[in-house]
Amino acid sequence: MNRHFRLNTHREKRKLSKWSRPAIRFAVRMTPKRRSAVIRTFPDFDDTAFVLTRGLQKVGIRPILLVSRGAVSRDWVSEHGAVVQPALSLKGVVSYLRSRYVFFTHSLYLSPKPSSNQLSVNLWHGMPLKRIGYDLPDALVPNFDLTVATSSRFADIVARSFGVSTEQVWVGGLPRNDLLTEGEVAEVSASIPSPYVVWLPTYRSSVLGSTRDDGDGQDALPSPQELDLICSALMSKGILLIVKMHPMASLLETERFQHPNVRLIDESWLRLSGIHLYQLLAGAQALISDYSSVLVDYQISGRPTFVVATDADSYEKSRGLNFSYSELSSLGSIQTSYANLASSLRELVIGIESSARAESLFYSADRENATSRLLSHVMATKFPKKQPPNV
Repeated sequence: MNRHFRLNTHREKRKLSKWSRPAIRFAVRMTPKRRSAVIRTFPDFDDTAFVLTRGLQKVGIRPILLVSRGAVSRDWVSEHGAVVQPALSLKGVVSYLRSRYVFFTHSLYLSPKPSSNQLSVNLWHGMPLKRIGYDLPDALVPNFDLTVATSSRFADIVARSFGVSTEQVWVGGLPRNDLLTEGEVAEVSASIPSPYVVWLPTYRSSVLGSTRDDGDGQDALPSPQELDLICSALMSKGILLIVKMHPMASLLETERFQHPNVRLIDESWLRLSGIHLYQLLAGAQALISDYSSVLVDYQISGRPTFVVATDADSYEKSRGLNFSYSELSSLGSIQTSYANLASSLRELVIGIESSARAESLFYSADRENATSRLLSHVMATKFPKKQPPNV
């Protein structure tokens, strides 16, 4: 799909939203509400959906998980107690209209301007190291009452990117990070022996959602020879490399990670294994990524992170970053080549604490119980009289 077609698609979405958003908002305003919350995340059944489902049940709010058509899962009803409905179904739409609360990561039903009888929370999908929202051309930006940041610097970035006041940005941590702080490292399947390092590459050519090209796929991904250097460094320490590709990445990008010491996993693997990504991360010796928001979250662990910047110039020109590389270096060791990454992994030392600069820039919020604190703030923000006594 060429870029011209993508831009036209964005324009069509904006035209649709211009006429549809007021009608959707009117329907929301006219529909009586019940004590329930709809949750829409991408991917379906991700860590954010799990912790929100659990947290909402604790405060007596019925969670309704809206998923892609064909992704309805009975095990979420039995194991997690969430009602699961297709987002593109009559049941899903009715649940959205009747729910007092809405949580989403990538918009929901065009995300119209919030109504006075419903509170909408944009959790995005992590803190934006790279540019998002209005900082990108032809963006279709969701409307909402409240969003989240992990530091005052991120609060300013998020407010600018979504065109809202900083008063609408709660600095208090991301719900999914509870899985990094609870001290319960999930049992990993027998095919993933410990110790292991996790690599989470972001996409270069997206195939889902807002399709786009960021950076240079050739420079960003390792060649077979470079991957062998990296795996040899880890194998010398008896460490396995787990790679989880971005859900929007193309199959061609996945094929760049074929090696005997690599275990490629995806959302299906996680669900079949009965664990969540952040539980897997909690047991990792280190994290490798390029511009993923998980680099920010992983600071909680106090373990090493390696920031891959092999296509830094082309990425900055195409997508752009919200931080300088000097600032990013406080998140972890900047790797400008895969030969450097291999050398760094040979010298891997566990137990590196995050710096004071990293905490100030990226994660100054409290690091525990983010879900319960967020829900307390949410219910006190718009409907204080409806706040349950146990919140």
